[in-house]
Amino acid sequence: MRIRYALLVYINIMFVFLLSKLCLRVQEFDSITITLVFLAAIAIHLIYVKILKKFIYIFSFTLLLITAATIYYLNNMQGVYSYLQTINSNLLDAGASIYNGANLQFSKVAVVYFILIALITILTMIMYEKNLSNFILIVTITLIITLWYWNYKDKLIAYMPVYMLLTTISYALNKYYNNANKLRSSGVNIKNNMVNIVYIIISVFIVTAVGYIVPKDHVGKYNDIIFAKLNNEKKSDKSNEASNDTGTKNYAFSGINNISNANDTQIGGSMKLDNTPIFYVRADKPLYLKGVNKALYDGSKWTNDSETSYKAYGYISGSDLSIKSFYPLEKSESYYPLALQIQSIEKRGAVEETLDVMPASDFNSNVVFIPYFTDRITGRGDTNPNFTMSYDGYYTVDSIYRGYSVEYYEDRNDIQLFENAHKLGIGNNISIAAITQYYQDNLPNEAAQSRINEVEKYLIVSEKVPNSVRNLTLSITKDCKDNPEKVEKIQQYLKSNYTYSLDVADSGGEEVVSNFLFKQKKGYCVHFATAMTIMCRIAGVPARYVEGIRMSDKKNKDGLYEVTNADAHAWTEVLISPEMNLWCIADATPASSLAVINSSPNNGQNNSAASSTAKPNNSPQPKAAETKKADGSKANILSFKIQITPKLIGVLAVLLVIALILLKVFLNIKKRNKVLSEISMIPLYEYTAARLRTIGYIKSSSIGYMEFVYNIEDEELKQEMYALTKAVYDEAYGKKTNNGFDKQSFYRFLEGYIKQRQNNFIYYLKKLI
Repeated sequence: MRIRYALLVYINIMFVFLLSKLCLRVQEFDSITITLVFLAAIAIHLIYVKILKKFIYIFSFTLLLITAATIYYLNNMQGVYSYLQTINSNLLDAGASIYNGANLQFSKVAVVYFILIALITILTMIMYEKNLSNFILIVTITLIITLWYWNYKDKLIAYMPVYMLLTTISYALNKYYNNANKLRSSGVNIKNNMVNIVYIIISVFIVTAVGYIVPKDHVGKYNDIIFAKLNNEKKSDKSNEASNDTGTKNYAFSGINNISNANDTQIGGSMKLDNTPIFYVRADKPLYLKGVNKALYDGSKWTNDSETSYKAYGYISGSDLSIKSFYPLEKSESYYPLALQIQSIEKRGAVEETLDVMPASDFNSNVVFIPYFTDRITGRGDTNPNFTMSYDGYYTVDSIYRGYSVEYYEDRNDIQLFENAHKLGIGNNISIAAITQYYQDNLPNEAAQSRINEVEKYLIVSEKVPNSVRNLTLSITKDCKDNPEKVEKIQQYLKSNYTYSLDVADSGGEEVVSNFLFKQKKGYCVHFATAMTIMCRIAGVPARYVEGIRMSDKKNKDGLYEVTNADAHAWTEVLISPEMNLWCIADATPASSLAVINSSPNNGQNNSAASSTAKPNNSPQPKAAETKKADGSKANILSFKIQITPKLIGVLAVLLVIALILLKVFLNIKKRNKVLSEISMIPLYEYTAARLRTIGYIKSSSIGYMEFVYNIEDEELKQEMYALTKAVYDEAYGKKTNNGFDKQSFYRFLEGYIKQRQNNFIYYLKKLI
């Protein structure tokens, strides 16, 4: 039976750890070594319960192991420290890989896997001995929940049917074997029937298969109409609760409804976040949804250049807007920038995808939020919105209360992100001179000059930006060999040295970038994006400020992504390749901002998390995700840099011992309660016999129960044991299960009697063991 259960434990453990391999992208996963660790843990457990058995042997063997480990530690202290530091370094690297979504080498986390599997195996087998065979299911669900809250929901959902199947089979088999054991202990001669076991497994398979058959994305015929009607009736005056604190200025950036091409929004002021859904998105994964570009910065706000925003395209409207259909690429028309981008991404083998946007409440913005490399926008249902396409790649609309669909191209390497494009070598050695030369060599004179003028617009730096910002930018980028490296250095500097905070004071009329960099040293996405854009321009990199949406991974019950005002975001776009007209996302806002946004309460409650200041320096961006604590120090989100010391090792060892003691106490209490609540007297007698052995009363197998009682010299104990033994006899031979025997009183007598004959330390130690 123990072997059968061990096999069930192994299957459950391996499933969860193989799932963790997929989620964490673990490379060179060593399942053979993990299996050997599992078998070693089983062997250790069997040594304790089958060979050692008695307390004195268990205690002596454990003491011998601890002594050997201590001697080895003292003789190899430096080597042990070095090994522990290597493990610590590996875990830090692993934390960075997990956070960045990079591949994770198994060697970096092998120790964690081995320790977890050994502990889980031994603990699970101990629980099995305590008749808690379903403990393994608690372990697996705990590990699943851990991965779920590490944002691997999509992968977990894909394997959830397998998990449910495995869990149900495990529970059913455990229940079957437990019931069979209870019947055997009651004297019923029962054998395990393989037909019953196969029947259990087949039944579970059939029930689980229903989950595959039932349609999961069915949409009713009138779904959109009802949805729109309900949301229109829920309009209220609180549609823009995510506003600034002062109420005296029109501050950007207070939510999705405030993203527009208007020219009167100021940068600054504290923010409140509203987590009420604004619209829902049907997509394969969270995306950046671009809203509007803004080109001109006057020291306090961003505006559009209204004279040139539409100069090349004019106002192109219609309910079904396709770039390729309006601007088919022929050699003589190769200077149309958006069409050129679509052609370039197609040549890279990008896959065409579809995204649906469905408003959930008041949606006042006239901006169309779209993913990168969009080709076609179509109004949903029977609506006929007029989409307008701008020269530099954003779209406006007159009304989208029913939402819209977007056809876009998804690049296999996500080159819309600057980091990815840079890794692939796109745009290396690019400069404004190289960009100008490319246009002059490849476009007609008029088209070339138009494109050059457009790019130069994104190099303009307001005279209100002080020299201190210029000097800082030049010092950061002084050793850079090309524009992409400049972008990378500026982005790292801002992420590493400034704190994300919604609690930001008004700049008081001072130029916003310098106020952010040198005084407040904290801000939200608008501050980071503005600083990033201006510093790139100072460094000679064409850059533009963008407002849009950074989707989170939060979904509703229908599997649609929820987009709220808290998802409104600002970032920078930099020109990487004029050949592809590739403007890439350079997002300088620290990753810790997601934690602040996601933890903000609903209904516009203020969130002032991460409001401390940090001293700027030129240190590189940390490998693992960082946030700032209240004292301004940095703390890793996924991993902590721990200084391994003998004191720390001792503290951890003590905490582990305390945890094991508390667990044992809990199990003993559970066992006692079960013994006292049982109808049968036999469990109480077995418990009593085990306790009496600790004070020398040991029943020989050659004498009967009553004879053992008559040999007890202490009259008080003899009388109590006689009553208990008689109750057992009545149950076994007279079929009397309720003869008025007071178990509680007997238990108190027994423990009091034993305690009188042992000192307190020995009493509690033996009771614990």
